[in-house]
Amino acid sequence: MNLVWRFNHQIILTKKKTNLMVSEGWRKHVTEVSGSGQLTLQGLSPDQEGLYICAVSDEDETMVTQTFLKRRAVP
Repeated sequence: MNLVWRFNHQIILTKKKTNLMVSEGWRKHVTEVSGSGQLTLQGLSPDQEGLYICAVSDEDETMVTQTFLKRRAVP
């Protein structure tokens, strides 16, 4: 399985088989990547709200999912 997460045309991370590479500017935000490709982020700024795109592919197909992220206010 190959995995790519993007935000505003920036690559957040790529995963090919067991090799995970997180882009330098996103390392402090990525806390977990599950085996199925679920991404957990922390410490995002208002500039990092918006559309996130995940592409998961294998030798037969590619699935693309778009998620709109809005930060939650913490009291």
